[in-house]
Amino acid sequence: MEGRREHERQIEQQTLNRITNNLVLRFYYSLDMCTPNSKKQYVSVVMEFINWYEEESIEIFDEDQAKLVTAENVHQYMDWVQRRRELEVSTLQRKIVTLNTFFKFLKRNKIISENPIDSYGRRMKDNSEKEVISLNAEEMKVIWNNIRNAKNTWQSKRDYCLIYLLFTTGLRVSAADEINLQDIDLQNHKIMVVEKLNKKRTINISSNTKDVLEDWIRERKEIMGCWADDVDALFVTKYNKSWKRLGVRAIQAIFKKYTKGIDKKVTPHKARSTYGTMLYQETGDIYLVAEVLGQSSVEATKRYIKTREDKKINVINKIAQNLEI
Repeated sequence: MEGRREHERQIEQQTLNRITNNLVLRFYYSLDMCTPNSKKQYVSVVMEFINWYEEESIEIFDEDQAKLVTAENVHQYMDWVQRRRELEVSTLQRKIVTLNTFFKFLKRNKIISENPIDSYGRRMKDNSEKEVISLNAEEMKVIWNNIRNAKNTWQSKRDYCLIYLLFTTGLRVSAADEINLQDIDLQNHKIMVVEKLNKKRTINISSNTKDVLEDWIRERKEIMGCWADDVDALFVTKYNKSWKRLGVRAIQAIFKKYTKGIDKKVTPHKARSTYGTMLYQETGDIYLVAEVLGQSSVEATKRYIKTREDKKINVINKIAQNLEI
């Protein structure tokens, strides 16, 4: 566990180093129920907004300036964000949600009287109604072929284990990155993972996943040698002659590398949506899917349910035939 705590401390220090505003610092310390990665994301968005605001208004963002922020300022900021780079709707929504959390904090502490997000005109879509994009069998073949055609190195063996684990467990990328060797119980086919809000849970793994993990752990020990016991992380990388945890950004880059040839943007989260979709298609049990994915509400799980139109039509026709006199 020491390796995980050290990794969290590094993230927290990196986040604190980015904070140049006293209000943001107070906001950061209020996020005591969030993981270090979540705090980092919150701070990144809020600091981006404040830096933009100070540049536009030529004023330091203090308590007095916070009182002056309007919904129109938020609109202008979002327009600026979209002009700089093309972002997915979900990313833009997360920015608004983050700012809403920040302004709620300011209002709760009586720094502002009104939350400008309350008057923000762009309606936020209900994620439960948003169709999740998953991969089909042909697209999965592309990934496995890309891995097979890669050079036979320890990195490609690590990447195969990582990708296989995500597609066979539906883990969030941050949870997979945080897995330590001592979290894995191969004998009982279980892994203890740390997810959102530092929530710990134990997941089950298949026999095939167990075998893939065993192969990588054996390879990991061989390539790391005497350093194998000094780094707790399951997935590692070598940087400046030292070993360290792989990291979420590196995992995202790995997915980008092995999903070339697929005509859609494939992020590590697509492994989760693919697993959730396949699990529901196999079982038809939304509560089981929610439990396996570690979701507290089946409302969120509904996003992983994808029923094909032809399947619905076949069922309707079959019922009609059964009712014929």
